[in-house]
Amino acid sequence: MKTLLLTFGLCVAALGAYAQNSSDDPVFYNPSTDLVLPAPIVAPIRALDNMNPIMPCGGGTDTLVGTGSCDYVWSTDSLATNIIGSTDSLVIGPLTSDSTFYLTTLDAYKDSMAVLPAYGSTYTGNTRGYYFTAPVDFVMTGFWVPADVGMTSQNVEVLLFDNQTPPPAYSLSTNAFTSLGYWSNYDPNDTIDVCIPVYAGDVIGIYGNRGNNNSYSAGGTLYAEIAGVSTPVFRTGMQFDLVTEQMHDVWSEAGSSISRVEMFYDMEYDTNTTAINVIVPMPEFVTNTVGICAGDSAFAEGAYQTSAGMYYDTLQTIYGCDSIVTTDLSVNALPIMSFSSDTTCLQGGLLTLTGTPAGGLYTGTAVSGNQFDPSNAGVGSFTINYAYTGGSGCSNDVDATIVVDECASIDELNLLGVRVYPNPVVDELMIALPENMKIASAVLYDLNGSIIGTYVLSNASNTISVNALSEGVYLLELQSASGLKGTYRIVKK
Repeated sequence: MKTLLLTFGLCVAALGAYAQNSSDDPVFYNPSTDLVLPAPIVAPIRALDNMNPIMPCGGGTDTLVGTGSCDYVWSTDSLATNIIGSTDSLVIGPLTSDSTFYLTTLDAYKDSMAVLPAYGSTYTGNTRGYYFTAPVDFVMTGFWVPADVGMTSQNVEVLLFDNQTPPPAYSLSTNAFTSLGYWSNYDPNDTIDVCIPVYAGDVIGIYGNRGNNNSYSAGGTLYAEIAGVSTPVFRTGMQFDLVTEQMHDVWSEAGSSISRVEMFYDMEYDTNTTAINVIVPMPEFVTNTVGICAGDSAFAEGAYQTSAGMYYDTLQTIYGCDSIVTTDLSVNALPIMSFSSDTTCLQGGLLTLTGTPAGGLYTGTAVSGNQFDPSNAGVGSFTINYAYTGGSGCSNDVDATIVVDECASIDELNLLGVRVYPNPVVDELMIALPENMKIASAVLYDLNGSIIGTYVLSNASNTISVNALSEGVYLLELQSASGLKGTYRIVKK
């Protein structure tokens, strides 16, 4: 708001500096060089209450409010080609996804006043004003009806005529215009603050009075100085009262007095465009597929779960929306393992370890890969571990005991050169005789001393079938033709 003192200062400067008084003429006034201008409309601040507003969960409708500017244009693109609003507030929504809006603002000041023709007389009656064709781009920033017609309330309306076409000559009239602003019964002491962009070539009509009194100029060819350009102004009006009715049925008259309404404007205005990112949080629905191994657990529904099934958790996102997390839990079986214990001889050579499923890992004494070396282990019992990881990622393991026995002849020195192999044996036991032993006999006993079979060994290499024997330990007694004996411990697999 302008103070009473400031408004009067404006009027004195505009009216008093150029008074030409005579006994028979009305008082006329010319432009002032010491004009005191009102303060700027706004400070050059452009802001939004919340530059990145967050909508309620699930979207909806909200209002964006701009502040600190004299003009607002809302659009959906940064070039403002798709305009969706032209006031400080923009209702958005309902929105269901994140969106970006653009606010273009304009800052202008009352730094100039269009110099009008001088006051000539007061006309009381219908609404009058003036129209002109804008010589340049500028922003209208204020209006003031001169106080030479009294200090009653001000009435002002501004029109933009369609297609840059002036109103027709009286008695024709037109309604082909857009009202850019209407102020009725406005404070008599205040400048009417506005922010109205005008572009070169626009035909603008300005109408105003105080009460029903028009500040008339002299007639004739009239000019106003706008941005340093002497601009023709023409009488225009309507046959109705602006206090109670907005402009309609508008006409013009050439060479007649105009009703004076002082216009303030700014040539040095600024525009700024700001992007406003509107966040629209939505409920989230997430399904997690989780597989565990038998014996393990997974956390769902607030506890550690060990059984397969669907579990549901309701959480909140950072914006306060519900987030429903569904856990599809499956339980994978552990691999079924098989790994048998075995017995081998100290001198029996490398033993191939066989566990199922194949492809696992063997660990233990004297183990390399899938081979057990009894000569490295020595006589005794050894625990070998077999571990396997299946395609589901689940692992299992099993232990087996390998017994290493001293399978040498009980009376080895008596039968030098005799070889009994393989030991352990699966199907056939081979007995090789040295060259000096042409014939021998063999008797196979179980551990209870029962005879399993007797055999005549007449070849350098002899074969005894043990395929039908049960797994276990047996004793093989050999005797040469000369009466030498030797006993061997045989392991049947």
